Amino acid sequence: MTDEGQELTEDLKKDLKDLSKRLKKNLHNLEDVTKEKFDELVASVVEQYSKMKELAADAKDKLVNALKAKWHEMEAEYLDGKNE
Repeated sequence: MTDEGQELTEDLKKDLKDLSKRLKKNLHNLEDVTKEKFDELVASVVEQYSKMKELAADAKDKLVNALKAKWHEMEAEYLDGKNE
């Protein structure tokens, strides 16, 4: 991988971490969390973030897909927090 490609990967990892935190906060504001609502929230959070960071379309797509893949993990955390 080129230095530029490696740097992009590191940047995307940082972005993914930041977005995961934002997504978790926003999940707790929802009354009922479903996969559909989660996917909508992912798209919204990434869109807002991409405007601030001026992300390329392919980077946005990668982040959306990576976050959507975390559905089961995020759902479990949401349910655990709700039961406490």
